[in-house]
Order: sequence, then C-alpha cells, then structure tokens
Amino acid sequence: MTHIGQAVDDVRKREHRALAAVGDNTLSGSKYLWLYAEENLPEQHRAWFAQLKALTLKPAARGRSRRACASSGTTPASAGPTS
Repeated sequence: MTHIGQAVDDVRKREHRALAAVGDNTLSGSKYLWLYAEENLPEQHRAWFAQLKALTLKPAARGRSRRACASSGTTPASAGPTS
C-alpha cells in the first residue's frame, strides 16, 4: 500500500499547489487525512474529511480508489501519479 499512499500524497500536493496559486487553501492541513485508512481516521477529523471528500478534488478520487483496493486486496492499474 506504500505506492498507493505515495500516489495519493503526490496528487494532493499537486492539487494543493494549483489551488494555493489562485488563493484557495481548501487542502491546507489535510495531508495526513488522505493517508489514513478510513476506519482509523480520528473521530475529531471525520466531519472535515467528509466535506473534503464531497468536493470534486483529485485526492478524493485517488483516496476512494486506495480504500477500494485495500478492502479487496488488489492494486489499481492507475496507482501511479496522474497529470
């Protein structure tokens, strides 16, 4: 799962930089939320993370793919970084 976690973080970094360049700090402070397994996400962060996942952000899509793979024990074909 290390490769998938790295892919999630790479996508988050790219999207955060792009958003920050236009003054949007939506992803600020959310790095570790994307890397948690959903069942291990601390209770105090669940509402905020649910709001982030509801947005149409690339890390949200990558995180859903990561969690689906974790539950099925497979690796997605698109585990690498996206452009």
